[in-house]
This record gives sequence, C-alpha cells and structure tokens, in this order.
Amino acid sequence: MEIPTLYGMSKTMILFYFESMIVFARNALDVASFVYSDLFFDQRMDSFNRFIKKVKRSNDPMLEELKQFYNNYEENKMSALRLLCGSENGRALRDIIVHQANVRMEYYEYKENSEKEHLFLEVKGIEPFDLDYFVSYFTEEVVDILGKTNECCKKKLMIND
Repeated sequence: MEIPTLYGMSKTMILFYFESMIVFARNALDVASFVYSDLFFDQRMDSFNRFIKKVKRSNDPMLEELKQFYNNYEENKMSALRLLCGSENGRALRDIIVHQANVRMEYYEYKENSEKEHLFLEVKGIEPFDLDYFVSYFTEEVVDILGKTNECCKKKLMIND
C-alpha cells in the first residue's frame, strides 16, 4: 500500500483533491467547448458533453475523424471522456461528485486470493476502479482529448483561410 490507512482529515483531503481534479478537468473541457462550438458550428456551447453530441450528429466530413476519436474513448468504461462527460446511460462521474458526493475510497485485493491490496475508488453506479491506474492515465487522456480536438480545429482553420 502506498497510502496509509485512510481515516479522518487525511481521507477527507485525499477525496477533496481527487474530486477537485475531476471537476477542474471537466471545467477545462467545458471552457474549451465554447471555442470549439463557435468554430465548428457557429454557435455558443458551454458544455463539452453537448459539443460531443453535436459532433456525433454532424454529417460534416471534417468532423468524421473527431467523431471516431470520441467514440473510441467512450467504449472504454474507465476513459476520462466517459467519466467526465457520461454516456447515454447514467450520469457522468463529474455530475455524481458535484450533485451527489457519493465517492468512497477502499482498499481491495487486486489479485484474487492474495493479500496485495490497492486503493480503489467506489462511485455510485460504477465498478470500483484502481486509483493508481486512474491517476496515471486520467490527466493524459484529458490532454489527449483537447489535443485531438485542437488538431481538427487547425485543419478547419487552414481550410477557411
């Protein structure tokens, strides 16, 4: 175990930073959606979730690559995009944290019949997930999502020039 037993103020602080990371990542995507929606759809959207849905409904061939990119991320239950923006069924992790604050941390064996344990996050409606794995890939995926969307923006701007 890399983190000592969780109780009291230490547990509260770890949960606070974890939840803050999720909320700030979603806010970054929402702020970026304002620029993206203006460029691609000539309208104001302040929700990345709405932006994704609009991209998926679009018949613009310029957005086909982006549509496929978003679909690939959403297929993975633990992807940052799916956790932040939700899916067709259920609420996004960010919404659960903001509106329900139903997040817990527990140590579980990560190999059956072993005493080796990892810290897992339990969120209402989602299978517990390994916190080490999540923290390692979450920020990378958020940056990847923004980077790929920015690439499509550059292509759009080059065509418009």
